[in-house]
Amino acid sequence: MPDRLRTSVLVVGAGPAGLATAITLARVGVRCLVVDRLARRPDGPRATGLSAGAVERLRRWGLQSKAEAAALDVETTGLRVPSLARAGEGTPFEVGMLTREQARVVSPARALCVGQDVVEALLEDHLRTLPAAEVRRGVVFVALRQDADGVAVRLRDADGGSAWTVRADYVVGADGVRGAVRAAVGIELDATTGLSDSLGARVRGPLWDLVAPERRHLIYAITDAIAGGALIPAGGDRWVYATERRPGVEATEASLVPLVRAAAGAADLPVALDELVELRYATALAQSFRCGRVLLAGDAAHRVTPRGATGLGMALVGGEALGWRLGWVLRGWAPPALLDGYEADRRPVAAHNVQRSASPDGSERAAHTEWRFDVGARLAHVWLDEATSTLDLVGPARTLVTGPAPGTWAAAAAAAPGAPVEVRSVPEDVARALGVGRRGALLLRPDGVPLGVWADDRHAASALAG
Repeated sequence: MPDRLRTSVLVVGAGPAGLATAITLARVGVRCLVVDRLARRPDGPRATGLSAGAVERLRRWGLQSKAEAAALDVETTGLRVPSLARAGEGTPFEVGMLTREQARVVSPARALCVGQDVVEALLEDHLRTLPAAEVRRGVVFVALRQDADGVAVRLRDADGGSAWTVRADYVVGADGVRGAVRAAVGIELDATTGLSDSLGARVRGPLWDLVAPERRHLIYAITDAIAGGALIPAGGDRWVYATERRPGVEATEASLVPLVRAAAGAADLPVALDELVELRYATALAQSFRCGRVLLAGDAAHRVTPRGATGLGMALVGGEALGWRLGWVLRGWAPPALLDGYEADRRPVAAHNVQRSASPDGSERAAHTEWRFDVGARLAHVWLDEATSTLDLVGPARTLVTGPAPGTWAAAAAAAPGAPVEVRSVPEDVARALGVGRRGALLLRPDGVPLGVWADDRHAASALAG
């Protein structure tokens, strides 16, 4: 290992936020190095709810079909039941995610029930195929020092081996709730602890055998007086069980196996507990997402509880939001001030989800109130044909969507300064649905958010020169 390495962006943490940031950078040819202290990817499901906004990102990266193939065929609502075996008596409740029928109207994607370990594997395997990216596992962050031209980061092998320095233009701290990168630059947290004191277990067993196919949901709220809590499917025969801590119940197999069976409604159910955990819910929001050339992403910037299942989606969407801005700056397409927009965009979403997850009823929210916090202000989804959405037109730089009579828009796009502009013309009915008409145009960021809209091409050159 050389003592000094050079990269454009060093990403500390190969979780969903770090991987999403790196994929977005690598798609525009910006060199990035991702390091993670773990020698191997975690094998536990952890989060199991992937929002529609996050799946839209997977679609953009060519990974939607793989995620859907790995996901469980469940409705993205909850079901309140005495036990799993009595799901037929259950009452559905909204969990802030659109149902599959609702999603068909507004998005080419829908929320999925899929383990975070599966999502991370898809992201990392994809990132390793991109020439501009490199991933190194078993590497620990030690310290960093910023100057006017970049950041010097000291790293070492996790097994106690050699140490070396990486020189980067920017560093992304995506290293989780403990945030060693965040601590190194002195960014404080606004945190709340003691929100709930629960016990949990990763469960393996034939629990699906107890549930009719039409009663398969994202989460089951168990109302049994003894085993009350939640059963959450995590893929295959994997489940997560959580229950409030109470006298006489400890994080042991002897305590939890009977409760899992009672929650399932099958006293002789063969189950195995892979992991027992004490769940102390807490939230946190970093006081800033940036210190100079160091930026925070994912749990390092905002910690939520499992209520609402917003953490995984925020990590992917936020990683892309940071990645495209860094990419534009490093390609010379925009000034460094563009990075200020990252926190301006993402802090309101993070603050909303932090507050939601701190509430005892944070898992229960109407889908229509949470939708915009997930997908943001991106352009409307309209089907161009059976397989292609208007969202599929969005490229990694700027995209100009025009009506069927584009006039001078193509010439103006070719001469426009800054990030390259790809021109995509759509039929008149789609153009009308997007609000641009035959001769108009809609200029989009890489996340699909409009930068400008014009009714005709009379001032096309000046519109794209600004």
